[in-house]
Amino acid sequence: MELQLAHALPDTFATASVPVLILIVALIIEWKMALALLLFLPLIALVMLVLSKWWRNMTAKYSRSLVAMSAGLMEFIATIPAIKAFSKEENRTAVLEEQMAEYQHWATRSIIIFTAPVGIMGILLESGLTAAIIIGALLLMSGQTGVEQFFMIIILGVAFCAALVKLAFIGATGITYKNSLQNINSILTEKPPALKPVSGQPDHYDLEFKNVYFSYQEDVPVLQNINLTLPQKSLTAIIGPSGSGKSTLAQLVMRFWLPQQGQISIGGYDIKKLPEEILAKLVSLVHQNVYLFNTTIAENIRLGKQGASDQAIIEVAKKARIDDFIQSLPMGYQTTVGERGGLLSGGQKQRISIARAILKDAPVIILDEATAAVDPYNEMLIHQAIQNLTKDKTVLVITHRISTVINADQIILLDHGKIDAQGTHQQLLATSQLYQELVQNQAYVEQWGLKGGAC
Repeated sequence: MELQLAHALPDTFATASVPVLILIVALIIEWKMALALLLFLPLIALVMLVLSKWWRNMTAKYSRSLVAMSAGLMEFIATIPAIKAFSKEENRTAVLEEQMAEYQHWATRSIIIFTAPVGIMGILLESGLTAAIIIGALLLMSGQTGVEQFFMIIILGVAFCAALVKLAFIGATGITYKNSLQNINSILTEKPPALKPVSGQPDHYDLEFKNVYFSYQEDVPVLQNINLTLPQKSLTAIIGPSGSGKSTLAQLVMRFWLPQQGQISIGGYDIKKLPEEILAKLVSLVHQNVYLFNTTIAENIRLGKQGASDQAIIEVAKKARIDDFIQSLPMGYQTTVGERGGLLSGGQKQRISIARAILKDAPVIILDEATAAVDPYNEMLIHQAIQNLTKDKTVLVITHRISTVINADQIILLDHGKIDAQGTHQQLLATSQLYQELVQNQAYVEQWGLKGGAC
């Protein structure tokens, strides 16, 4: 789009005005020769009309190959350590080379398909100029025009043809622009589900699931018949094997997805009918994959509450056990964290995310594997931060570490998208075989170690 808006569009007005002015001057000087310049314009217009659909299809294929190659290249760069580790056994290099070859193929074809008709157009325009010369010669021989007028029309005719050819090349960028605009509009014009927001908002914060069914793909259920109540100011833990639907449950509460059946409510209000700004104030999510923007630490924390003072940011950072680290940085809270927070460790990013959630002060907190993949020291700090975050809140914890939630008010065991068991740690130990197996497996993993080998 940038090529069209910043370059082609201004050139279009400038270039389009040139042949019009030339034609007006040529008609004044010698109208018969001037009309000869337009002899093949109807044929040129017909060719352009016939080829325009073909051009659009070719541009779409070229654009798709460019997107695929760009995405593949970005993935390749991001995974270079893994590619080097597997050396000859990896196949990502070959995949990228195929994507680049595909892009080269369509880029070459699009260039040929654009330039060949423009070349034909140039020939037809030159044919019009030739006709104007022939007519001018006849007029000159009969004494109906002068030598000055004859040569002036030829000069103007050359400029006229060159301007129209340039205009055709500019028109090619317009096709790319329209395809790009269609891609963008396909997102901007996407209609959200037709929901009827309700007035008011909850005054208590029980979180309830009633007969919830959900699937990403038809006939592949992820959650089935989920009936669950999370009382206000309680801690509920969701555990279960990988793929049992734990994270999906959290995403439904955030309304990232809508269940195909059933209802999820906060304080008796169906979340489908709550205005987005109200739902956003009610729920905070601390995810295992923290996203930080490439701005300062202070601004990343301030996302939790726009307009928060610097002192408020410092206070929540202390509660999140990250203030000492931030103060040790040369720029303190004005330190830029890099793209996706790349200048910080996983534990540091996680605590900044928790500080952001503390600042937001939502009554419902979702912790989705918030301590996954961090070292024991950072895990301890994150647990301390979480205690400050979840005080007097309705808390939903999604985890695979049972040891971290044995004191939860209730533990929900999911298996294949269904609630397999529900109760306290002691109750599940006494009644659920699957829960017993998970506890035993975790105990085994915690005791596991390398023996008899050199590192």
